[in-house]
Amino acid sequence: MNNSSIFSLYFEFNLNTIHPQIINPANQHPNLKIYIKKDELFTYLGKQFPLQINLHQFKRSNLIFKNGKFLASIHYNLSNQQQIRIIETLFEKFYIKITKEICYKTLPLLQQVKFQNFKLISIKKLKSRWGSCSTKKNLNFSHRIAQLPPKVQYYIIVHEYCHLFEMNHSSKFWYKVSEFLPDYKELRTHLRKFEKL
Repeated sequence: MNNSSIFSLYFEFNLNTIHPQIINPANQHPNLKIYIKKDELFTYLGKQFPLQINLHQFKRSNLIFKNGKFLASIHYNLSNQQQIRIIETLFEKFYIKITKEICYKTLPLLQQVKFQNFKLISIKKLKSRWGSCSTKKNLNFSHRIAQLPPKVQYYIIVHEYCHLFEMNHSSKFWYKVSEFLPDYKELRTHLRKFEKL
């Protein structure tokens, strides 16, 4: 399998299966209004989307992505500060879940091209880096990867996977990256645009 077909499979996964199952908050209170946060957009797969907040009478909160917007369902009897904290937590969990799905789907595809074993995949709330590879062959990825465009996500995963072969940034390492992604330099430059996420 060549690297272009690998990315085609990866991209198809992103478009078709990345969204979690839609769960509609049942039995919403009929008198509650729907509030839309118009002044803030949230980044997902390299694009920005609005957030719609549905207030209901149940204590359980959730967040889904549907029809080009985020839908958050939270309890109606909360202060603004509590709402913000819950929404931040919901987004963190959402990004962690999506990033985990991306990594668990992509890494086996890379192994089909050039096999290298790894021990653990961890998704962490990393702010200063996108990923890392330990000498124990553990791969760590930032939950923020879910916010990036699919091909940039792919570059980060390829980058860390190639550290399993070369634990440095030598010419051998970059050659290995280029075997998966001939245009990696362009993607590395593109990634810098997202450093403030």
